[in-house]
Parts: sequence; structure tokens; C-alpha cells
Amino acid sequence: MNVQEYNLMNCIMDQTYVNQRILSEITGYSLGKVNSSLKKLTELGYIDEKMQCTSKAYEELKEKMSNGQRMMADDLFDRNRSYKKILDIIKEGV
Repeated sequence: MNVQEYNLMNCIMDQTYVNQRILSEITGYSLGKVNSSLKKLTELGYIDEKMQCTSKAYEELKEKMSNGQRMMADDLFDRNRSYKKILDIIKEGV
């Protein structure tokens, strides 16, 4: 995983994915770089087809963090998983 892919993965963790243009604006990377990086992250299993980070992405992030940061990452993963469940329930009810 290169620096751009890692930064995009972190950006997706921090906020809900909207589209590639928004990620390009947030990160400062070209739209082409965002496109190719997301494709690579998907192929490597770090993000899923809905452009949400997988458990593999969170494990990668935790490996690069200190203990205090790991606890925050665990909390973020738990909140993100709960948020996804709520969204799925709302979508099913519509």
C-alpha cells in the first residue's frame, strides 16, 4: 500500500464515502489517482464494494499505531459497524 492509498483509506475511515470527486478535493489528489487508489484498495481487500473500510483496513491501521491510538481505532471500528447496521435497517425499511 502506498502513501496515497493509505491516506485515502484513512479519509474513508474518518467520514462517510460520498464520491471520488469529494475524496479528490479533501485529499488534494487528482481524480485519476483517487480512482486508481480506490481500485487497488478494493483489490487488496481494504475497502468493500460500497467503499467502506473492511476489518482488514482497521487491522492495518492498528498495526501502525501506538497503544492509545489502537484503543481509539477499536472504538472507531465499533461505531462504524453500528452506523452501518443502522443504515442497513433504514434502507430495508424504505
